[in-house]
Amino acid sequence: MNNTTRKITYSAVFTAIACIFMALSHLTPATVTMLVIPALCFYLALKKCGVGYGLVTVGISLLTAAAIDGFVPCASLLIAALVFVPYSLVAFLLQKLSYRVWWQGLVRVLICAALFAAASTALVFLVDLVLDTTLGALITRFRFVVIPLIAAVTLPFDFFFLYVAERVYTLLK
Repeated sequence: MNNTTRKITYSAVFTAIACIFMALSHLTPATVTMLVIPALCFYLALKKCGVGYGLVTVGISLLTAAAIDGFVPCASLLIAALVFVPYSLVAFLLQKLSYRVWWQGLVRVLICAALFAAASTALVFLVDLVLDTTLGALITRFRFVVIPLIAAVTLPFDFFFLYVAERVYTLLK
């Protein structure tokens, strides 16, 4: 099989899987858990097919998920676009940093924690804007508890994501 054909095929398969799980995330109460699989698909498409095909996979998956929703922004699509798509891109850029070397692991955790904190803040302020709530003010008041909590969640998620992504990647070779 030609290398370009193989990249197109992998990209199409990753797009289909991501679209299925993004659509299923509306039907289950575990919305965030279901969005980890599309992030894994985005990361694998970036790693296996290259940046061009990976970005096409991300774009088509988000557009298809938006079309399934009738182009009405819903919670799972916003969470996917603000949290998991940037995380899969950052995880791809940080793939050379290993947790086996302490300073590389520290850099990786700090970058991922900053990403999750920024994405969570964007989600909170978007919810405040749309629903006219005071959730942002509440989080600002308790920022010394919320920010370390977000950072504490980042490390196990990144461990799990990196482990699963590398296992799946080795199976695809």
